[in-house]
Amino acid sequence: MGLSERVLVVPSSEFDALGRFQGFSPEADRYLNALLVPELATFRARSEVEDDPSFQQIIPYVIFRSGELVFTYVRGKSGGETRLRKLRSIGVGGHVAEADAEGRGTVEAYDLALLRELEEEVEIASPGQIRRVGLINDDSNPVG
Repeated sequence: MGLSERVLVVPSSEFDALGRFQGFSPEADRYLNALLVPELATFRARSEVEDDPSFQQIIPYVIFRSGELVFTYVRGKSGGETRLRKLRSIGVGGHVAEADAEGRGTVEAYDLALLRELEEEVEIASPGQIRRVGLINDDSNPVG
């Protein structure tokens, strides 16, 4: 992995056309179904898009809840993204890599990346369900 990895992006202008929001939107399916289509979703070198505002990276993110309890953690000093070290997180996630769905920028690739991230990052020892409840967009900082 690293900055040479190819990650899923869409043109920011397309996100704007759908209605850019700050924070949480419960309309995940509307956004993902419109953006994650072959005409818009492409894989580009992470080093090219990491600081390029003309592209929006699509990053699956999972929040764990049990009843009223929500899992949180403080990111360690050895994490992959140095700008996130020592920050509190409410979930786990990561980039959609080109290998996640054989280079197809689709909702299926998003879902496969989400499952890969879960397998890589956490051990889940109890049954549960995954529900897509919304999207988060945070333009307040470079790693939002």
